[in-house]
Amino acid sequence: YKKMGAWINENTPSYDIEIYPQGSFALGTVVQPFDRDDEYDLDLVCEYQQLYGFSAKRLKTIEVRSILDQYARANSITEKRRCWQVTYEHNSRFHMDVVPAIKQGQYIWITDLNEQIYSYLGSNPKEYAAWFQQKQLGQYNAIKQKLLLEAKETASARGSMVEPIKESRIKTPLQKAIMILKRHRDIVFANDNSHVKPISIIITTLAAA
Repeated sequence: YKKMGAWINENTPSYDIEIYPQGSFALGTVVQPFDRDDEYDLDLVCEYQQLYGFSAKRLKTIEVRSILDQYARANSITEKRRCWQVTYEHNSRFHMDVVPAIKQGQYIWITDLNEQIYSYLGSNPKEYAAWFQQKQLGQYNAIKQKLLLEAKETASARGSMVEPIKESRIKTPLQKAIMILKRHRDIVFANDNSHVKPISIIITTLAAA
């Protein structure tokens, strides 16, 4: 994610673009794929800070696609309804979904393909992530303080420096509950072809509300 973001910024000098993750990776609720054929996916927003006169079709199929076509680490690029799915030759169980977007004040427009028609659709991943973090703030701070105290006690006993607490070590009860619910969903719908499997955003929102 960091390498792709840096590469996009370096190779688009004519545009002001911000790259950031959304979804499970941003919220810390990633679960291991249940099926061996499934893959980890990381949602990456490619947010242009101005409209630059781009239609939704041009932004997705010309501007963002041309950038990804030049990215040497990409093995294949597949168009999905609201993103480009980028897979890597060296890692068959991981892909990134790159979502083309335009900044619109406090929210963004993302590209949407429906019945062969491209249009813009409103979204607000940053505000959603901020809302989620606020919901677990008390739990987060308590766990971080506990880990910091343990680190200080260990460092004092060893006569060493206190190392910073890595964010990946902090998992709140809310995050763990969502991960359990997502795994339950994956098991229940493992062999179901009815296309009614709840998406992660619904599970996350209901759990955090």
